[in-house]
Amino acid sequence: MPDGATITRIKPDDHAAFMSLAIEQALLDTSHSAPGKYRVGAVLINQDTGEIVSTGYALELPGNMAEDVGSTHAEQCCFMKVAQQHGLPIARAETHIEDALPKRTVIYTTMAPCHKRSVPGARTCCERMVELKARLKTVYVGMAHLQENAADKDAGRKQLEAEGIKVIDLEHMRDACYVAATGESVHKA
Repeated sequence: MPDGATITRIKPDDHAAFMSLAIEQALLDTSHSAPGKYRVGAVLINQDTGEIVSTGYALELPGNMAEDVGSTHAEQCCFMKVAQQHGLPIARAETHIEDALPKRTVIYTTMAPCHKRSVPGARTCCERMVELKARLKTVYVGMAHLQENAADKDAGRKQLEAEGIKVIDLEHMRDACYVAATGESVHKA
């Protein structure tokens, strides 16, 4: 069972259960309590069996390695943990783990994967996912990225879809993902 996972197998089409597991991961992050900082969780799944391949949350693992600059995002932590499980290098793990992933891998992430970073040379989560496009077939998203402006809103989605990776919004999970990300309650008019 991957570190932090409370269950190892869920019915393959139970999107709410997988996103709930990603939310559990996000809530493990105690470092993002300042305004403008968000808790994000992710879960890598074998699409055919429902087996949990890896879990992760933002800043779970150390970042800023010489070969892989920037803080670690939830999706990146999932990839790094797969590398650890298979004795592969964790820096730029996505360049090493393709053969370790199931042929039809999907990822659930509570917030849309980043498509730009503020640290020069830091790879985006979208770039990392594109590296795995032979195995990573679908990205399930709980909510839009809170730091993107309207002009950038669909840039990550377009990048992934242009590379053949499906992006599916789980609208029914958006409020729960928002609460996990911000710690704020959702007010409806």
